[in-house]
Order: sequence, then C-alpha cells, then structure tokens
Amino acid sequence: MKKGWALFELIVRGQFRLSYFRDRYQKKSRRWEIGVGLLGLVLLEWFILNLYGGAYHLFDQIGQPEKVFQLLVIGGVLWVLVTSITHLIQQLYFTQDAEVVSPLPLTPNQVVGARLAGVWLGQVVGMVIFFLPGFYLYGLNIGMGPSYYILVLDLLLALPVLPIVFTGSLVLGLMRAIPWGKYHHQLRRLGPIFIALLYVVMFVLIQWVNGGRGTFLAQGMLDVPGTIASYFYPLHWALGVGSSGISGWINALFFDSFSLCLALLFIIIGGSLYQKGLHKISMDGKRTGKPGKVESNLKERSPFRVLLRREYHLLMDTPVFVTNVIFQFVIVPLVFLVGNLSEGGIDDLSIPPIFLHLGGVVMILVMGAMNDGEARSALSREGRFFYLSKVIPVPWRIQIGAKYTFAMMILLCACVTISLLQVLFFGTWMISLWTFITGALVGSLFVQVGLLIDLRMPNLTWQTPREALQGLGRLWMYLLLAGFVGFVGPLTGFLVEEVDLPFIQMQLIWSALFIGLNVASWKWLVKVANRRYQEIDG
Repeated sequence: MKKGWALFELIVRGQFRLSYFRDRYQKKSRRWEIGVGLLGLVLLEWFILNLYGGAYHLFDQIGQPEKVFQLLVIGGVLWVLVTSITHLIQQLYFTQDAEVVSPLPLTPNQVVGARLAGVWLGQVVGMVIFFLPGFYLYGLNIGMGPSYYILVLDLLLALPVLPIVFTGSLVLGLMRAIPWGKYHHQLRRLGPIFIALLYVVMFVLIQWVNGGRGTFLAQGMLDVPGTIASYFYPLHWALGVGSSGISGWINALFFDSFSLCLALLFIIIGGSLYQKGLHKISMDGKRTGKPGKVESNLKERSPFRVLLRREYHLLMDTPVFVTNVIFQFVIVPLVFLVGNLSEGGIDDLSIPPIFLHLGGVVMILVMGAMNDGEARSALSREGRFFYLSKVIPVPWRIQIGAKYTFAMMILLCACVTISLLQVLFFGTWMISLWTFITGALVGSLFVQVGLLIDLRMPNLTWQTPREALQGLGRLWMYLLLAGFVGFVGPLTGFLVEEVDLPFIQMQLIWSALFIGLNVASWKWLVKVANRRYQEIDG
C-alpha cells in the first residue's frame, strides 16, 4: 500500500509540476505567474458562472429547472469520458517512467491503481473548475440547504470513476490486442485517428438512443439524462443526489459504494492486462532525429520546407500531441452536428446572417484555442533537442515562420470544416466564405499569440510529452477567446441594431482591421523570436 501511495505521489508531482513551481517559488523566480494564474482562474470562473446563469434561466422559463442538475451530471460523465482517453493512454503506456517503474518491487495492480488515481485526480480538478460553478448556481437558485453542497462535493469525487473505468478497460483491451512491434510507429500515428472515430461513434450513439426527439437547445436536451440513465442504472443514483432530504444521502451512498467497488474491480482485473500490454510496447522514449541528418537536409533542400517537414514529424511522432490536434476537429463539429440531427434543429431558427457568421468564427476560434498540440507548444515540443534550432544555419525568422505556417495549415482545416458545416445546414455560400476569411484572419492572431506565449515561457525540460502542454498558456488562450467574444459580440450587435451597417461593409471593415493587426503582430513576433532564440538555454 505504501509503495503504491509513493508512486501516486510521484505521478501527482509530475502531472501538476509541483516540484517545478515549488522550486520557482523558493528561488523567487517569476512568482508573478502565480498571481496571473489566479487572476485568470477568477475571470474564467466568472465567465463560466455567466454561462450557467443563462442556461438556468433558459430551463426555468420552460418550467424544468431541475434538468440543469441532471444535465450537469451527464455532462460531467461525458466530459471525463472524452478527456480521459488520451490521459489514460499516456499515463499507462507512454509515460517516461514506464521502464523505470516496471522493475521496481510493485505489483501490476499497484501500478494500475496509482496511475488510475492520478488520472482521477486530474479529472476531479477539471470538474471542480468547469462544473462546480454550475452545481453551486443551481443550489443557490433552487434554495438548497447546506447538505446539498456537501453532497455535490462528494459527487464530484465519485462521478469521474465510472467513465475512467470504462475508458480504462477499453484502453487496456486495445493495448493488449494491438500488434505492437513491427507496426509500432504506424500505430502510434493512427491511434489518435481511432480515438477520434471513437468520439464520433459515442456522439452518434447518444443521438441514436435519444431517438432524434426534441427540438434545438433546451427542449432537445430534456430527455437526454433520463435516456442515458435508462441504459445504465447507477447513473440514476448520481442524478438522485440532487434530491432534497434523506433521499439525496441514500443515492449518494449507493453511488459512492458502486464507484468504489467498480474501481477496486478494475484494479484487480486490470493488473494482468496492463502487464501484458506493456510488454508489447517497445518504449524507447527517445527522439529518432539526428543532428547530422537535419544539417544534410538543409544543404540539399529549401530550409523552410525542411523545417516544415520537421514540424510535421514533431507533431505526428508523438500521440499526445497529434491527439490534441485531432480532438479539436471532432468535438466542436460534433456539438454542431448532434444539435442539428434532431428533428426541428437549428435550421428552423431565424438567425441574422451576421450572427450566423460570428458564430462560425467563434467555433473556429474555439477549435484553435483547444489546439494545445501546435502553436502554444511549438518550441516546447522540441524539448531537450531545442539546441538544434540554435545551431542549424537557418535564420530564426525562417524557423518561427515554419512553425507559424504549420500551425496555420491546421487552423485552415478548422476554417474549412466550419465553413462546410454552414453550407451543409444553411446553404449560405457567401456567409461561409466570409466565415472562412474572418476565421483565418482572427485565427492567425491566435496562432501568433500562442507562439509568443511559448517563446516567453517554453517548457524544454519535460519528461513526458503531456508536460509540454501544461502551464499557463492554455488559460491565456481561453481568456483571449472570452475577451474576443465579449468585445466583438456586443459591438456587432450595436452596429447591426443602431448603425444598421450592411453585412458586406461590416465584413470589409473587420477584414481590414484584422489584416492590419496581423501585419503588426507578425513584426512583433519576429522581433521577439530573434531575441528569445538567443536567450533561451537549449
């Protein structure tokens, strides 16, 4: 038990970078990051509270306020189900310490239990940030007593167990069955695509079990909690935690007991599967690129093309990085698609063209903000091999240009996806064209901000690829997105309602503004890159 707990403590330290931040604090180095992070968290929670407030008001209008609690529970389950897959794969099989831990006097069950607990703790933190405000707001509006808030905290601890065990069983089974070895590198690249297809299947199944009933927005979601819970009865206990009186405590007791038994059963059975799957994977944990090969390619080809190709391999050769990129092209479009597959979807609503266009741009930016695998980790992905970027005979302006171009290629795929969805459901080629143009221009600013963040705070000492994606950068990207929506949305409404500015003229003004901002930000990015490439210790 003590050995398993020690491994869990080691995993938590690496997962949340506790040693890194403690060292920074003791050395009084960049303590301002803590204050900025807390401020960003407060602003993010304020933004989330406003979203939940609007949702509660919507359901209260149709006389179903209790559905808010149920949707929060089901939403939490789906959130963990989607986000835990890559985390589990990374923790169980692609973590840097996998070979170090295997010869230690730890049973496979202890290793699985410790790694499962690490994933569980990460998901609990995510649920506290994104779902606790909704539960709190619901209890406040309904007028629930103190016992409700105690039960909610207990629910947030127990709720991630069920989806983590489900995805963990899937991961253990797949890793045991997949023929690693000869096709190791090919499967590492195709793995994220299979995960993306799994997301598609999951959302289609949710839509199928719901039978396409309901209408868009609130009415379409009323039956979802009951429908999903009918296929898996223990979720009824989770939904019943929001009940008043002794009923809530009884449901919490049943759900906690079930979750605990499920976790123990998974640890007992999963140990042998984990050990067999681990033997199938040749974990080298090393880069395959060689300095001599890079330099010879630079002499034979265009430096820009060689660097662009290197960006591709840096991304595709690491499952965690490529999964984060593919993730954005699956979840956001599915949110759009699932809402429209139901009878009487969004096409029945009367939406002004400018807001339809703005909604498409925001979806593109959401996909860009979710893209942790590219711009925001462009330098960090190189890790300890960043010194190659400092010694190869290529100007730093060209190097940062290659990173920017590759990130924009990915973002343009997002622009095409959203634009085609608008054409598919609305048949508006002109609006879709402007969505593509504006999304690309604004997305370019997001890409440059991501590069600036990584230039300012690169993480080149990571031990596992997931560590390269951690830090304050993601928070900055979401805050930038929230600021854009909070500024452009009301301003657009003012121009439409008060000034009565035609759609085309408004788009020309926005485009000219964003082109100017892109030119200025690019010059700034090159200036910062020329300075930071010299200052960063590779």
